[in-house]
Amino acid sequence: MPEYFDVVDKNDNVVGRALRSECHKNPKLIHRGVFVIIINRKGEVMIQKRGMKADTNPGRWEFMGEHNKIGESYKSAAIRGLREELGIKKANVRKISKMKISSRRETEFDEIFTCKISEKSRIKINSKEVSEAKFLSTNQLENLMRKKPRPFSSWSIRVFNECRKLL
Repeated sequence: MPEYFDVVDKNDNVVGRALRSECHKNPKLIHRGVFVIIINRKGEVMIQKRGMKADTNPGRWEFMGEHNKIGESYKSAAIRGLREELGIKKANVRKISKMKISSRRETEFDEIFTCKISEKSRIKINSKEVSEAKFLSTNQLENLMRKKPRPFSSWSIRVFNECRKLL
């Protein structure tokens, strides 16, 4: 079944709908998404490696991300993404930022949330979405992104640079 996204204007007001595939190849079709930075008790952040069959950034490391469904709030999309990708059923998410991120292929408004978790054992990776996940200190992650940016999605690097001081 085809997946549709809300298309929004430059002020993030819904102005229409478009297929996911169209939104991912036309930067004029601005749509919505979320990133969730998961933080464990040690203050480490989780990054996940996208599955090789992902339509965007396959095999790249990034923060948990999700697109908003038609009419879905940013917060609901974040909570749904945590449940679907990582099996986190009860999530207390906190919005820390909102960004407009563009590439030559697509443009999104993204709200960025944090989610503090108490135990790593609560995470159950959906292997259709994620091939691997690990926790790193913010300093380790910053050093990796600076020294070896290629394995990371460019969007996650932008999100980290924007939000690092808020973690």
